[in-house]
Amino acid sequence: MEKYTRNCPSCNSLLEYKTKGSMNSANIANRKCKSCAQSGISKKPGKPRGSVFQKDFWIKKGFSEDDAIQRVKEIQSKASSKKTFETRSKISNETSPYKIETWLKKGLSEEEANFEVKSRRTTNIEYWLKKGFSEEEAIRKLSESQSVSAKNPRPEDCLPTQLKYWLKKGFSEEEALKLHFNRQKTFTLEKCISRYGEELGREKWESRQERWKAKVFNDTQWIGGGKSRISIELFEKLEETGALMGSTEKYIRDESSVFKYDFCVKSKHKIIEFNGDYWHCHPDTYSPDFYHSIKKMTAQEIWDYDKKKEDLARSKGYDYLVVWESEYKLFPEETINKCKQFLCS
Repeated sequence: MEKYTRNCPSCNSLLEYKTKGSMNSANIANRKCKSCAQSGISKKPGKPRGSVFQKDFWIKKGFSEDDAIQRVKEIQSKASSKKTFETRSKISNETSPYKIETWLKKGLSEEEANFEVKSRRTTNIEYWLKKGFSEEEAIRKLSESQSVSAKNPRPEDCLPTQLKYWLKKGFSEEEALKLHFNRQKTFTLEKCISRYGEELGREKWESRQERWKAKVFNDTQWIGGGKSRISIELFEKLEETGALMGSTEKYIRDESSVFKYDFCVKSKHKIIEFNGDYWHCHPDTYSPDFYHSIKKMTAQEIWDYDKKKEDLARSKGYDYLVVWESEYKLFPEETINKCKQFLCS
């Protein structure tokens, strides 16, 4: 008697049928061998399933776990290199719902575009209004959202605008300082001109600079006494009784100028100056010819001014210590101990 055979599609073993008709009309269960039908195997064993971007795919192909991870990294790198960073950035900027230009291109008015951009963030009242809340309810929701954010601040290493972010990435202190500085230069005249054109770009940049200057300082004094939160934090941790700081800063006058000093203990003849990296142009980050658009001075002129200020204090018999903002951010405990030793020496 003639036998009709075909292979099991799962394990490739031979299946026998009594008639040609039964072989051709058999359902899926009958077309498999008994063991495959019971186990539910649908594909040939050994053939990997899943994405080439997953390490399990390569492990099933016989790679070790380390080799599989390396293989995935190579494929991801190859895929990401198909588009340059500039191209990806341009595409992102052109379609980002956080850009006013995106909504203007869709035919919205400037006011409507501004509303759409602001409605993307829970920290804006527009977000809650778009959700359908009344103005009173939206204000309450906004207040609740801000309260939660205040109680759960972001860690200091989660944003590229923070120095610890780059240190956590494995960069050296010097590399981290440069990357941190470059990341903070996100609103420059060159970038405004590149984005908006020569005339409109310069207008937008100058407008923002004027708003910033009006907010930070006026013609005669720095708002808030010129003290950053981080410098006050450091000085308070020194726990020095009778120190002059903040609104009671120490002033020293020479023939033509008056200088004020951040932290002074008159009884010990000690002065500590806290220099912000940007405001005093940290030498490790800024070149001597860098022009400080707010102070209207080059970095070298700022350094000369600070040196004159230090020399005057020393001429009056004061010991002098300079602490840089980045130094304190990187090594807070060591910096505090250094200041305390300086005050006790």
